[in-house]
Amino acid sequence: MKSFRSHSSVQGNPCAAYAANPKKESGNLKAKTQALEKQCEATERQLKQEQHKLIRLQNRAKFLKGSERKKRNHRLITLGAMVESIEPKVKELSPKAFYFLAERIFRLTSVQELVAYATDNYLDTEDGD
Repeated sequence: MKSFRSHSSVQGNPCAAYAANPKKESGNLKAKTQALEKQCEATERQLKQEQHKLIRLQNRAKFLKGSERKKRNHRLITLGAMVESIEPKVKELSPKAFYFLAERIFRLTSVQELVAYATDNYLDTEDGD
């Protein structure tokens, strides 16, 4: 009868099952531990891949932003060269003096009308022809 009681208590209580057969439970624990370690390694590997992907996307964003900056710089240099070709004396002006001059010019009503006309009629062309 005693063996029957221990058997019934083993079925109803997992701790009792471990006490009754520690080797079996120890094997399950090792298997579970190994499975969790593999899962952890796979998750860490995936995390590293995602981190590298994020870095690549950030680098791509910087490149595209840099490309926009390069286009802007090129446009500003080109416009400055056009102004110098129209009026060579502006080369002698300091940046502060040039800014003062440009500000005064673009405040003139006739110039504002010309800018509006140019943007309405020449906006589609890249090279200004």
